[in-house]
Amino acid sequence: VFVDGQNGKHLTFILNGQKVDTVSNRIIGNTDVLLVSYGDEILPTIMEQYNNIPKDAATVNTQFDPASCSGTKPMGFKERLKAVFTVK
Repeated sequence: VFVDGQNGKHLTFILNGQKVDTVSNRIIGNTDVLLVSYGDEILPTIMEQYNNIPKDAATVNTQFDPASCSGTKPMGFKERLKAVFTVK
C-alpha cells in the first residue's frame, strides 16, 4: 500500500543521517541506523528524532544477551567439549 502524500502525511527514511528515497533493495547493516517516519513532521523535526536514537549498536553487539539462544558470551572449554559430544 502506497501511503506517501495521503492526508498530508509523508513517508520518510533516514539512513545513517542521510535522507534516502527508499530502503528497498538496500542492505541495512547491524550497526546502521534507520529511522522510518510517517506523519506531517518537517525534515528538521525528523532529523531531531534521528539524532535522539542511541548509536550504540557496535557496543551492544559485543555484550552478553541472556535472552538470546547463546548470546555473545564466549564458551569455555567445558561448554565447547559438551557441545561437541551432545547428540541432537
